[in-house]
Amino acid sequence: MNEFSPEQQQTYLQQLRRRQGTWVDWGHICQQLSKAGWRSETIFEETGLEPSTQNQLIVASQVFDSLKDSPVQAEFATEGSDILYELRLLSQQQRVACAEFVKQKRLDVTAVREVVKAIKELSQYRVAPGFSEHPGDAVAFQCWRLLRQNPNHPDRVRLLSRGLSYAHTETARTALEQLLDPSRSEPLPTPPRLPWYRLESALEQPLILSLVGQLPLSEAVWFDTPVAQAQSPFGVVTGIPSVLALPGWPILRSAQAPVAVFTRQLPGEIGIAEPVLLVVERQVARWQADHYFLVAEQGQVTLQWFPNEPDLPLLGRLILALRPPKILDPEHLVEPWQIEE
Repeated sequence: MNEFSPEQQQTYLQQLRRRQGTWVDWGHICQQLSKAGWRSETIFEETGLEPSTQNQLIVASQVFDSLKDSPVQAEFATEGSDILYELRLLSQQQRVACAEFVKQKRLDVTAVREVVKAIKELSQYRVAPGFSEHPGDAVAFQCWRLLRQNPNHPDRVRLLSRGLSYAHTETARTALEQLLDPSRSEPLPTPPRLPWYRLESALEQPLILSLVGQLPLSEAVWFDTPVAQAQSPFGVVTGIPSVLALPGWPILRSAQAPVAVFTRQLPGEIGIAEPVLLVVERQVARWQADHYFLVAEQGQVTLQWFPNEPDLPLLGRLILALRPPKILDPEHLVEPWQIEE
């Protein structure tokens, strides 16, 4: 675990105790000690640096290192760990631009946090013409968007002043100046509500089953077909050649390893006009006279009933036989409901 000797570790701890070097050095040391297995609480006991301060120094030093190709890096060499910590959520290119903007405007931590928020929001909207990706224009667009959505915003004066003071391009400034006259601006179209739905019950959540094939089928196909494993939360199934979905009936959800097969041959019946879907539980415990079972004879898997315990190995127990639905007018399923008063 240790990447350096115990003597070197003690040297690093002494450097932190005496606060020797820059904050960047302290961040690198805290990171090295953490990699060597030192807990933040133990470092705090040894040096007096609180765990939250250690985390800030580590993250900020990583952001500092990412600025190595920019002249602005030197501006933060002796102070500004709290500023660079706020830039952790930005990309490398955004960090450089934001760091340069912060130094130019001499922004404090609170203002930097708001600038970072504006930069992140900028990527979530269709930006109006005239606004660039510069941090100043990101803040200007944020103010412009809020005023377009609500021309009578209670903080109208503050937003206009803030946007104009931060705007980097003349086109962004012009867009804000046009809002000085409310009669010239149109409200920004409000996006529609998302069509939210939530699956509330187990019956609404379909059960995904592997489709083995149609009886009679070969014993090899039966054993080679895996059981479908649905992944939460939406029941995604991968790696299965054929699957089908059934309602989440309790009898299906209680099964350990259910699979499905089609058949047109049922014990005691001659000729079936429509296909039948059989759901079989592969985790068979024992024979029971009141159930049908899948068995293999001469390499073929079939469905049978046994009044007495058979000598054949049981491959699966039938838990559900399903006929196809009878829908006289399939089109009504896709039409909105009509309610007459």
